[in-house]
Amino acid sequence: MFSGPFQFSTPLRRHSPRLHRTLGKIYVIAVVTGASLAAYIDVTVDANKNWMINAGLLSSPLAWGLTALIAYRTAVTRNFNVHRQWMIRSYLITFTFLLVRLPNPIRAWRDMSVADSSIVLPLLMFLCYVGADIALNWREVAARRAA
Repeated sequence: MFSGPFQFSTPLRRHSPRLHRTLGKIYVIAVVTGASLAAYIDVTVDANKNWMINAGLLSSPLAWGLTALIAYRTAVTRNFNVHRQWMIRSYLITFTFLLVRLPNPIRAWRDMSVADSSIVLPLLMFLCYVGADIALNWREVAARRAA
C-alpha cells in the first residue's frame, strides 16, 4: 500500500528503474499472497450456504490478484502504457481493501450482513475500475470536440 505512490512517480521510474522494478515485484508478490489468503479465508472461514454470497466475497481477492498479475505481465512484455493502466487498477483495488475497513467504527457498517457486504464489495471494485478509467482518460472525457 505504501509503495504505490512512489511507484507512480515519474522521477523514480526515470532515475531509479531498478528500484522501481524491485518495488513492483515486491508489490506483486504481496498482492498475490494477500489475495490468495483472502480467497482461502473467504472459502473456509466465511463459507456461506448461498453460492452467490460466496461469489460476491470471492470477487474482491480474485480481481485484486488478477489485476496485479496482468500488470506484471504487461511490464514483462514491455507494454508500458497498458502496464500503467493495470497498475492503477490494481492499486485502486488495494485501496478498496483499506476503504472497506476504514468505516469499521461506524456501527451500521460494522454490523452489515454478509449478504449486504457481498454486494458492497463488488460494487466498490466496479466503482474503482470506472474511476481508474475516467482518471486515465480524463483528457479525452473532458476535451471539447471541434464543431
